[in-house]
Amino acid sequence: GYPVKHELVSATVLSDFTYTSDAIATALIVMGHKKALDWTNSIDGVECYLISRGPLGEYKIGISNNFPTN
Repeated sequence: GYPVKHELVSATVLSDFTYTSDAIATALIVMGHKKALDWTNSIDGVECYLISRGPLGEYKIGISNNFPTN
């Protein structure tokens, strides 16, 4: 019932199916930035774009290995 306490504030997931992307994005939010990025990079056909907040309020971006950037 308590919210997770880590830096990850947003997870955008791309996959072949919307329901898969939604479920994975929820799981990534629970994992936190590093675990989420590592896990996504281990799954074929799934990519993510993560936004985390640093200790001074700055934002950090995490992009999986094959996330489309064009």
